Amino acid sequence: MKIGELWDCGLGRVMVHDLYHGLPDFMREADCVFVDPPYNAALENGFRTKAGLAHNKLGFNRFLDTLFARLAEIAPRTCFVECGTKYQPFAIRLRRLMPDAHLMVYPSTYYRRHPCTVLRAGEDMPPLDYSNLDEAEIIATVCKTETFDMIADPCMGLGLVGRSAFAAGRRFVGTELNAARLAVMVDRIRRKGGEWHVAA
Repeated sequence: MKIGELWDCGLGRVMVHDLYHGLPDFMREADCVFVDPPYNAALENGFRTKAGLAHNKLGFNRFLDTLFARLAEIAPRTCFVECGTKYQPFAIRLRRLMPDAHLMVYPSTYYRRHPCTVLRAGEDMPPLDYSNLDEAEIIATVCKTETFDMIADPCMGLGLVGRSAFAAGRRFVGTELNAARLAVMVDRIRRKGGEWHVAA
């Protein structure tokens, strides 16, 4: 997979992309977002190093400002943000992004052992309580039960959102800095019968 190369399957569309360089048009089709961004500067720069990219030298607030500017461009009806236990900077920006939405805070874990927080802002109340579920369980449940036409993940990583959406028969879009990590998701979906190809 190459930077800027658009990949399609029957249910999904993804691209290796840096959010500092804008938002690809196909991401604007989504009406729901579930994003697990880096929680701090060290994590952000670690991900950038692994992707062969230069560090963000302007501070973590620049990343947060950029991320939430991209979320504003998507303008989802429902937005989930997974973050650390110190979630206030994310919650403040999510409230600014969706001032009239219901904002919910769910304690969670990732890899079933590390504490984290999942925030949900939505025009509608959630269909159930996501408290104390592992992130993978939350994502799978969101893809099965939330009302949306298409879900987006601007920081796909290994593609848990994409894989869960595919398993639930839901449409998804996403971007990821690291081509090798995104290729893992593509391969896992291919093994489940998803036919992937470079978009024409």
